Parts: sequence; C-alpha cells; structure tokens
Amino acid sequence: MNSLIIASNIVKRVFKSPKTIIGLLVIPVILIVTIVFALNSSNDTAPPKVGVVDLDQAFYSQKVLDYINQQEVNVIQLTEDNYQDEVKNESVSYAIVIPRDLTSDLSQGREVNIKLYSRNKDLENEKQAMNQFLSHLYSASISAKQISEETDTDVYEIVNDILTNMYNGQLQVQYQQTRESTSNQLMMDPTIGFSVMFMMVLIFTSIGIVLEDKKKLVLARMYVSPIKEYEIIVGNIIGSLVLGLIQLIPLIMALKISYEIESMRILFGLFVILLCFLIAIIGIGIGISGIIKKTYNPTTIIATVVTPSCILGGTLIPSSMLPDVINKIGYIVPQKWVMLSIKQILQGESLASIGLYLVIIIMFGFVFSTFGLKTLRPINE
Repeated sequence: MNSLIIASNIVKRVFKSPKTIIGLLVIPVILIVTIVFALNSSNDTAPPKVGVVDLDQAFYSQKVLDYINQQEVNVIQLTEDNYQDEVKNESVSYAIVIPRDLTSDLSQGREVNIKLYSRNKDLENEKQAMNQFLSHLYSASISAKQISEETDTDVYEIVNDILTNMYNGQLQVQYQQTRESTSNQLMMDPTIGFSVMFMMVLIFTSIGIVLEDKKKLVLARMYVSPIKEYEIIVGNIIGSLVLGLIQLIPLIMALKISYEIESMRILFGLFVILLCFLIAIIGIGIGISGIIKKTYNPTTIIATVVTPSCILGGTLIPSSMLPDVINKIGYIVPQKWVMLSIKQILQGESLASIGLYLVIIIMFGFVFSTFGLKTLRPINE
C-alpha cells in the first residue's frame, strides 16, 4: 500500500503542470499524426520510379513488363550498363533486371529468377510479389505446354489466355508498396523513433524527481518513518512504470489510427516490445542517476544520452541511411534491438521468435540499474 501511495505521488508531481501534460502526452501524439499525414500526402503526389532492364527481349519478358506496367509505378527503361548507377544516383527507387533466356528457360520448364536491385529500399514486399507472379508464370507455361501438345494449339496463345484470366481474377498481385504495407511504412517513418525518444524523456524526468527528493532529504525523512526501505524503492519504480504506461497507450493508439492497423497481433506485439523498452529505460535512468553525483538535469541528459543513443539505434534516422560502422555500434544501445524487434513483428513473426531480443532489451535496464539502485535508498553516502 505504501508503495502505491509513493507511486501515485510521483505521477501527480510529474503532471502537476499543464505544460508537462502537453509536452509529454499531447505533443507526441500530435507529432505522430502530423508526420503520417505529411508523408502520406507526399507519397500520393507521384508513383515511384522503377528501372527495368530487359535482357531477354522475348515473349515471357514482355509478360513480366506487362505485369509491372499494371502497377502504380513509373517504369523507366534502363540498360545493363547503367542501371546500378541510376539506382545509386536515386534516379529510380529500385531496378528490376530480367535475365537472358527467361523465355527459353520457362519454355523448357526451368525455374527462373529476376533480380531486384536497390541501394537503401527494403524490397521484401516487392520480392514476395514478384516471386508469386513468377510462380504463376511458371505454372502457366507448364500448363500451356501440356494443353498445346494435346490440342495442337499455339503455346503462347494459351499462355495469353491463362494470364488474362489471372489478371481478371483473384490471382492478380499488387506489386507496388502500398499504404497497407505497414511493416515498411512504419520502419521508414520516424514516428516510432519519436515515440521511443519521448518515452525516454518522460522516464528521465521522473528519475529527476527522485533525486530532487534525495537532495531535499525527503527520502531521509521517509526512511525514519514506519515505511520500509523496499517499499520506497518499489514505489518509485512503480511510479515510473505507470508514467510510461500513461504515455505508451496513447502512442500505440495514435499509431493504430494513423496507419489504420487492424491486426490486434501487431498492436499487441508493438505494446509488448515498447513495454520491455519502458522497463529498460527505468533501469537505465536509475543507473544514470547513480553515475551522476551532482546536479541531475534532464535537459542535459536528453542532449548527451537520449538523442545520440536514438541516432545509433536507428530510431531517428533509418539504419539503411547510416554507415555500416554506425549500424554495428548501434547494437550497444537498446533502441537498436527495439527497432529489430518491431521489424520482425511487422513482417509477421511471433513474439516467441523475438524472445531473445526482448530479453536483451530488458537486460540493458537490469545492468544499468545495478549502478544506480543505491540512489533510491533513503540514506546513501
């Protein structure tokens, strides 16, 4: 009971000012909605440019081109010599290379591969869609060959009929990366990164209140009262956890509404990942408070700890835009593991498959808390 009273007191003190409520609860939600609206508006202005290199120049390569042209993309014809430079110069979002002998390989019943080339863009959705179309194309070629032998009909005419039925039926595959592609959309947008950063700011603010109590001997006076020491420690930890949940739930709801996420599995996965991160932040905040012996200034902590670690972890800047050496160093901060976990969840993985990531995230808090747990003790030094 005493722990709950201490926790409620911390929550009241953090949110005693309307400015704090606006800054730590309202602004993050508004920021998420604004960013999503701005990005969606910019994405609607023009379809992406896709470079295509047709090395086959035959029947089946033309069917692949027809398929690509049906998607909401601007197709740019490239050559084998210049497609890599065009991607690197960002003249096109990515390039599709249709191999030589595509038509002859499919005619002989051999499986084929089409190369997708990108500099930074995650092409997982595009790869899956193209693989599915190639599978249909392969099946059509096999079926057409058998029907042609039985009916003495031109094989290419039969393929055209099969593909026409595919395009008019449910087998048609949307190739472009649409707004429904939640995984890539969320990973590329900075909204998750801002959510992570605001969570850290709120928790470090609550830790600052604990140190203020210690400096003013409030903790010392509590120590001589009938309250047990563990109740004081648990109360402060619960208070920080409640503060984080107060902020986390609106952030999750803002992501759900902004991105129209209907999958409860994805929402629950996001909640669990960010909850583990919240626990880690509390431990890190306790650790930092133990390292800093003098004045604890949350603003300074944000500038020296929060922002640099968020950059290393790929939350403010996508990992694909960072040098390899920075991406490797990023594994020393929990934000990196948070982003990896979120990416796995959004790609359809279960929570069990990222269990190790979640343990690593929590361990960051556990390790750091060992440096500063003594700051929560009423009498110290």
